[in-house]
Amino acid sequence: MSKTKVSSEQKIEAIESYLKGENSVIKIMEELNIGKRTFREWMRNYETFGNDGLIKQSHKSCYSKEFKLNAIESYLNGEGSYDTISKKYKMRSVHPLKAWVKEYNLHKVIKETPKGGLFMETRKTTLDERAEIVKDCIEHGLNYNLIAKKYFVSYSQVRRWTLKYKENGIDALEDRRGKSKKEDELTQLDEIKLELKIVKAEKHKLQLENEFLKKLKIIERGW
Repeated sequence: MSKTKVSSEQKIEAIESYLKGENSVIKIMEELNIGKRTFREWMRNYETFGNDGLIKQSHKSCYSKEFKLNAIESYLNGEGSYDTISKKYKMRSVHPLKAWVKEYNLHKVIKETPKGGLFMETRKTTLDERAEIVKDCIEHGLNYNLIAKKYFVSYSQVRRWTLKYKENGIDALEDRRGKSKKEDELTQLDEIKLELKIVKAEKHKLQLENEFLKKLKIIERGW
């Protein structure tokens, strides 16, 4: 099938019309002159990044040394294929991961990609900020890179707070370094409100994922 240039707006409209049941995959493929593999890639990028996954990037993605090593370790530990690991770490392509693994196996030094604003220095945050960051991170499918950039914090901070919350709840987000009382003297009601925000985000994300996976399975079965 010949290549056809499709705009970001057309991609988003096509995916959303399919998910709403307004259009079939076959019809979309015919209208946009694309193949099944292309449509599947759009679906996967949409699942991972939302609308942003269908918009062409104007800059090269930047990755920290820590990020690269975590992804390499996941692959070498047998946690999944290149495709699975790339999606887990919210990467648009498998090619960077393949290159990192190759470098690692050749005993080359893994370095941070030249800075492009995605990985910030650590900064002080309040409990309310951390709760909001975790909520936003969950809503965006654990896209640590995106959230780190949005809130001007580091990738490792976002990942650590999210994992802490998932393991021990809102109390795990408190910064108790050098403090004898609860951070900012938050009342029990304040903490409940913060936790409720995150719980609602998790529930909504789960509902969307379930609906999306049903659609994706239909595509992968070959319709």
